[in-house]
Amino acid sequence: MRFRSTLLLVLALPPLLSGCAAAVVGGLATGAYVAQDRRSVGSLVDDQVLEVKINNALRSDPQAGYGRIIVSSFNGNVLLAGDVPNQAAKDNATRIANEQQDVKRVFNELHVGPIAPLSDRSRDTWIAAEVKTRLLGAEDHPGLKVKVTVDRGVVYLQGLVRQDEGDWAANVASNVSGVKQVVKVFEYIS
Repeated sequence: MRFRSTLLLVLALPPLLSGCAAAVVGGLATGAYVAQDRRSVGSLVDDQVLEVKINNALRSDPQAGYGRIIVSSFNGNVLLAGDVPNQAAKDNATRIANEQQDVKRVFNELHVGPIAPLSDRSRDTWIAAEVKTRLLGAEDHPGLKVKVTVDRGVVYLQGLVRQDEGDWAANVASNVSGVKQVVKVFEYIS
């Protein structure tokens, strides 16, 4: 329990700090995350590189670049969330993500329409922080093994988890104020 309390404190501090101190604290939190993640360090790095590649490809594409697209990859499974102006841009974003090497599957949850207002995006940030805090606060569950993305009040959960762990995480997320829906984008293990 002491480790989880310390970890919660470490994860809560980076937004409150600036400069080098935030980098050190963020590095500690990242180290704890890597230690708990079921993916290899190489796979974790591959996912981060994949997110950067997809983001860069989307930004350079004239059609997909007009929206607000969140890219999240976990073990090669890519989640696209956010807002695009039309169906063609949504389809194009899927195509661009699928073209990247090492993509296993793309989950396109993009909303077609105007970009969500800043107030909604701020609420999403709060919801994500609250979900992560509750996941990390549980003693005997895999809070660090679950990646959380929130868009328009919808919580997307990614991870390499057992069925019971995924159900538990979805239940925790569904009990956070402001959550409209929980979508499990898990890869299940036995």
